[in-house]
Amino acid sequence: MACDEGLDVGGGVLVLGGVRSGKTSYGMGLGRGSGRECIYVATAEVFDDEMKFRVDAHREERGDSWRLVEESSDLGGVIRRESGLGKVLLVDCLTVWLGQAMYEGGGGLGSQSLMEDRVGSLLDAVRDLRGEGIIFVSNETGFGVIAADRDVRMFGDMLGLLHQSLARELRYVRMVVAGCPLALKG
Repeated sequence: MACDEGLDVGGGVLVLGGVRSGKTSYGMGLGRGSGRECIYVATAEVFDDEMKFRVDAHREERGDSWRLVEESSDLGGVIRRESGLGKVLLVDCLTVWLGQAMYEGGGGLGSQSLMEDRVGSLLDAVRDLRGEGIIFVSNETGFGVIAADRDVRMFGDMLGLLHQSLARELRYVRMVVAGCPLALKG
């Protein structure tokens, strides 16, 4: 993807898109083009063969040029430990990360509280960054209908609010559709 070639990832990038839209490939291209040490922060826990297939495909696409950090809960801690000048973190994917918190919380108010705590920690870590490179990948799920299920509505609301908060904090926001990145901010 030639768009945004040479984009300075300092100040952060939020990459949104649908399932299989090309958002991770786009984010990896930004990381590789940054000239920084590339660190891939994988949030997914593998629970079934289909998820294992997705994880293996991302691993193959990354190759050996990315250092891997696996973290399914404390993204704020990982950002604080791993970020720094000369590095770029690619966090893939916030949707999976938040969904895991919802299920870990057991649904309802327990999930809401756990998701709010984790999102708060993540946003605090992002606000503490000072020009370090970070790329967040997440699914834009807000184009569909309002879900009939209370927990699914809560998840969609929380993810939408997280995206809005990150968009305010980060320098760039991109939406990837059919492999084509669209500039929404910066």
